[in-house]
Amino acid sequence: SGTGEYDGFIQYNQDTRLLQFGTAASTRLIIASSGQLGLGGANYGTSGQVITSNGSGSAPTWQDAAGGGTADFTASGAISNGDTVIINSNGTVSAVSGTVTSTPSVGPVSAGFAPDIQRYAASYDSVNQKVVVVYQDTSISANTNYYIVLGTVIGESIKFGNPVVFETGNNNQQPAMCYDPDSESHLVVTGGNYSKITVVKVEGDSITIGREENGFVTGSGTRDTQDFAIAYDTSANKAVLFYGGYWSSSFKLASRVVTVSGTSVSYGSETQMASNGSSQFQNMKAVYDDANNRTVLVHINSSGGRADAYVGTVSGTSITFGSSVEINGNTDMNTLDAAYDSSANRVVVCYCDNGDSDKGKVKVGTVSGTSISFGSAVTFNNNNTERSAMTYEPVNNKIIVSYANGTSNDDFNMKSGTVSGTSISFGSAVQFSEDNVLRPFGVSDSNLGKGIFIAMRNSANSVPPTAGASAYVFSQTTISTNLTDQNYIGIAAEAISNGASGKINIAGGINEGQSSLTVGRKQYVQPNGDISTVINYPAVFAGTSISATKIVVKG
Repeated sequence: SGTGEYDGFIQYNQDTRLLQFGTAASTRLIIASSGQLGLGGANYGTSGQVITSNGSGSAPTWQDAAGGGTADFTASGAISNGDTVIINSNGTVSAVSGTVTSTPSVGPVSAGFAPDIQRYAASYDSVNQKVVVVYQDTSISANTNYYIVLGTVIGESIKFGNPVVFETGNNNQQPAMCYDPDSESHLVVTGGNYSKITVVKVEGDSITIGREENGFVTGSGTRDTQDFAIAYDTSANKAVLFYGGYWSSSFKLASRVVTVSGTSVSYGSETQMASNGSSQFQNMKAVYDDANNRTVLVHINSSGGRADAYVGTVSGTSITFGSSVEINGNTDMNTLDAAYDSSANRVVVCYCDNGDSDKGKVKVGTVSGTSISFGSAVTFNNNNTERSAMTYEPVNNKIIVSYANGTSNDDFNMKSGTVSGTSISFGSAVQFSEDNVLRPFGVSDSNLGKGIFIAMRNSANSVPPTAGASAYVFSQTTISTNLTDQNYIGIAAEAISNGASGKINIAGGINEGQSSLTVGRKQYVQPNGDISTVINYPAVFAGTSISATKIVVKG
């Protein structure tokens, strides 16, 4: 009655088939023809939203299904929608941020997976973000077993898991290994009189070792394989295996193409590359040039120390080679190594030049057809250089060289270099050890942009004084961040100005401010505030992505 006689209503429209409910002369709820609900008029929300109470004094609204995971906070500094957020000591929140400085560094020694090792090799698993190390533990008397262990890079150190027996007996030679990205497995070459490739698969922290006894060299004492190298050809989807040894009254260098199927392998016919009388083929390293679809082998001849390179072309299950190319005429054993720079499309080789006061040098090689040409040698160490090793770090596009300086303390150093054309320039050396370290084996963490070198420490000179297997992590850059392993609180649900209050999706909430996420993967907060599947340091779990733009916070 009175002036409020018609300000509340229930009305059905036969033409539009809408049932409307109103109060105070305004439409509050619509039930449409398919049963959809409109709040405050024809506002039907979006898929997945829920009706949320806004208290006794306001009408309900459509909100994202946050499972209770949304809260209001005051911003300290401007925050954009979708930013990862930390909580400050005063209860305000800030966007995660980090500052990057180009200061190369080597982290503290990571030790502990074995007290005494020799004959070791390593590769990196980019899918599981693990360093995979195969080694022989010589702390156990008369032990010829090989073991395998997984390591996780955390900041500038590595945390290793528990080693497991990889292979028993028949292990009197240096192993070799590479990563097969097609089957997401590691191919490990071991043996001596009888040699074989074993397929290793990693899933999280677990290891599956193929146990097929299919070898590629047979015979009792008549064929003795003494050195190995292996690389994976991503164009042919085949591995290329190299081995040197003694058979048919001569030292020989040979190769085979390897096909991987599950945890099984099959070998193509042997291709003999060279025969060298009484001179062994040693210190082998193989790399794959993906710009030219060629596999490059470098090695040293034991007589005279000449270092050579071969370029191989895979066709089916066979391989052909061009003529050998000399790298250096008088090369120190256990100093030759190679890496492929995928940014510059160059093969880079390091070595100690016995013909020039034992200086440490690098040459940059360019593959053309079935041959390779090298630029002029670049000296990276003017002192006596020993036990050099190298790896390519693809995040910052750097070649990293590790070497013993040959001083009275036998200190070890690392340098990073940038390839330009057929030359390379190096930064300053970073010392990482004063031990009598056995020659390191270099790999690269392609997710975090770290160079990793596995080595053996000598307790007499160690700092700190501990012996055993060790690992060193080289970082090209240093990141300072406000993120810790405890202060991450969630992701901004909206843009919030400095000093203003706004909504943050906290645990259980769904944030829709992302882009280009891989669906169904765990996502981690990066030191600069980004979200990625890469586990960085500190290791902070952001949540699980449920679409390219949505993430369940700390899901």
